[in-house]
Amino acid sequence: LNLPWTSDSRFVEVIVNGKFMGNYLLTEQIKIDKNRVNIDEIDNKETDPTKISGGWLMEVDRYYSNGETRYFRPAISQIPIIVKDPEDANTEQMNYIANYFNTFEKMIFPSLPQGVAYHKSTEHLGGTPDSTQYGKYIDINSFVNYWIVQEITENRDSRLPGSVYMHKGVNQKLVMGPLWDFDLTTFLGSRSWLHYNYVPSELEYNTLEYRAVYYNQLFKDAKFKAKVKERWNAIYSSLLNDIPKFIDKEYNTIKKSLDLNWIDVGETDNQGIWALSDEDKSS
Repeated sequence: LNLPWTSDSRFVEVIVNGKFMGNYLLTEQIKIDKNRVNIDEIDNKETDPTKISGGWLMEVDRYYSNGETRYFRPAISQIPIIVKDPEDANTEQMNYIANYFNTFEKMIFPSLPQGVAYHKSTEHLGGTPDSTQYGKYIDINSFVNYWIVQEITENRDSRLPGSVYMHKGVNQKLVMGPLWDFDLTTFLGSRSWLHYNYVPSELEYNTLEYRAVYYNQLFKDAKFKAKVKERWNAIYSSLLNDIPKFIDKEYNTIKKSLDLNWIDVGETDNQGIWALSDEDKSS
């Protein structure tokens, strides 16, 4: 979907001392780099208001308090945002990025009274956002493309919330991505939306059990919804034709090691390298 950058990956077979140890996915890590998240880095001693407007690489993750030292929670959404870069951001930098989020969140939730938490009981107070206002702060196209990926793959990690990355360059808008963490909670299948109309319950809001990133409000904006429809119509043919071909190609590449993953390693008759039963494998 032409997001600014998505990490590349390869399936690899691991062999130690001649023994096959399984098939793994080797992937690039997310970091600021001209060939990855292509924004300028800033020093953690920088305080110039213009310069500290960029160099931001952030992750929304509910495990923010497990050893992280730089994080904040915007006043309305209260989503936990971990600052990955600038590393060890100083007070001025942290104040800047927190204020940036608080400012555009007021435009995402234009009618929500100050100090009122946003959950199912108060959703009706959120109002209808206007892209001519919040679009000054966020890259709308990246939010559209990111949403399509998450809904198609049913990546439930993105609503924990977890592994939701955002970045921002100097004097640039906030961009969704890069994409990350598509594993155990992906492609499980669902007949309901993951983000489109999700609003946390009061319990989920207070305990941070689940939380989505703005999409319920964004889809109340007719202009945002129109952009999503336009984008969907533009890519639908490719999704329908190219992705199944890619899946078949990947399968043919790894099908031999796929079989080897389940060979008996002497544990029991129904265990292979991954110690899964036949029932586990079939599910």
